[in-house]
Amino acid sequence: ACSTKCGGGGSSNKARAILNGVVGDYLDTTRNELAINMNLYPSPSGSDEPVDVSVADLALLDAGRPASSCTSSKTKRRRVCILVHGLTDDESTWIMDDGTDYGSLLRRDHNILPLYLRYNTGLHVSTNGQKLSLLLQSLHQYCGSQIDSVSIIAHSMGGLVTRSACLNAKRRNMSWVRNVSHVVFLGTPHHGSPWEKIGNAVSHVLDAVPRPYMKLAANVANLRSSGIKDLRYGYVLDEDWAGHDPNGLLDNTKVQDGSDLLPWSKYFAATGTVTVNPNHFASHLVGDALVRKDSAMGRSNDKVHDLDLDPENIQEFAGVGHIHLSSNMDVYRQIEDWITQPWDAYPSPSDYWEYNEGEGREDIETEQQSVAQSPSYDGKWSQARGLTTLIQDSVDKGTRAVEGVQRELTDEVYSVLTMIPAIAPAARTVHAVQDTCVGSVYSIIRGVNFGIGEATKQAFAMIENKE
Repeated sequence: ACSTKCGGGGSSNKARAILNGVVGDYLDTTRNELAINMNLYPSPSGSDEPVDVSVADLALLDAGRPASSCTSSKTKRRRVCILVHGLTDDESTWIMDDGTDYGSLLRRDHNILPLYLRYNTGLHVSTNGQKLSLLLQSLHQYCGSQIDSVSIIAHSMGGLVTRSACLNAKRRNMSWVRNVSHVVFLGTPHHGSPWEKIGNAVSHVLDAVPRPYMKLAANVANLRSSGIKDLRYGYVLDEDWAGHDPNGLLDNTKVQDGSDLLPWSKYFAATGTVTVNPNHFASHLVGDALVRKDSAMGRSNDKVHDLDLDPENIQEFAGVGHIHLSSNMDVYRQIEDWITQPWDAYPSPSDYWEYNEGEGREDIETEQQSVAQSPSYDGKWSQARGLTTLIQDSVDKGTRAVEGVQRELTDEVYSVLTMIPAIAPAARTVHAVQDTCVGSVYSIIRGVNFGIGEATKQAFAMIENKE
């Protein structure tokens, strides 16, 4: 469910987004400067400052200017639309060839205010769901009186993150989720993507081959992020993956039964196909190229995890591939029809769920502060330091892994040679010398790598301070 294409965010932003999708959990754990922090942005251009939800003024955002103060008492209530991108992507995924996007068109045509989410797609879906829930709670907390309702348009993995955020908010009685009116899924792998399942199986095949270089290949393949692995079966909760082997062979540990849709919200789903003929064998086999039809429609093999999506609210776009579901005019026209359907006919959320405003408030506020205080490294020099650190780590771990494989292969050769009595003593001597030389060479490589890396980071820091 990767959804990468060029857009207005620039090649460096795109490369960073891809890197976060692939190894974003590692970047986050090591506090690498390349790790993306979750934020809302007023446009998909990639050049805007993130929205400060604690002082958000919808009137200022609507004018395309950075938020500076909250004037909720003076601002007319507005519909807000949150656009959530997919794996290895950022907000530029929404930009169409003519420079417009779903959000700007909804603003122009229906006075709906768009806000674009950017986040680290390599983290667990459930982790991003919790972060998004806290972010939207902050927005509601400070400017809820300005917001009439919240619609969400989610592409690919973004749909899973959206479901996770709504579940988290409902479990913790957060107020923002009561305003969710419409949710549109675009090529969302509700029950996983076949490519992650294939990746999981290939890793096991490689690991099963009793050769060290094959096991090394398996270990490298298993370095892919937690976010990618969540796409194997569409995990949205911590309980889906916690306590289980993330590399277990096709082991579906999903606990959510598919009943997580908000009963007061309207849900819609768009699917694509790789062929113009939707009934073509290829379209049945791979769907939109990354997500199969049944998964995008919320249909599971066991029926237990089926999502309760109204068939009348599902639209197939023949010939529209996965990536282009986020930037296609025909898809926009369908979204426009869906998202403008009246919401007033639905019962109040309080009919389904008794909201206790005070419950868990202190914990939520503490987590909100923690998310708000997360360091943001968006400067070019800080990102350069992050890239240098990542290269350092990769060279260090890579040389150790290759050294281990080389030693194993060498040990195998010399174990055979030492079985020959005539050459056994010489073989042991040569083996010991070679072992020492190999260790020395790799130690020198790691030492040079460390020295060059630290010097480079110091140089970047000095340049940044001068600027």
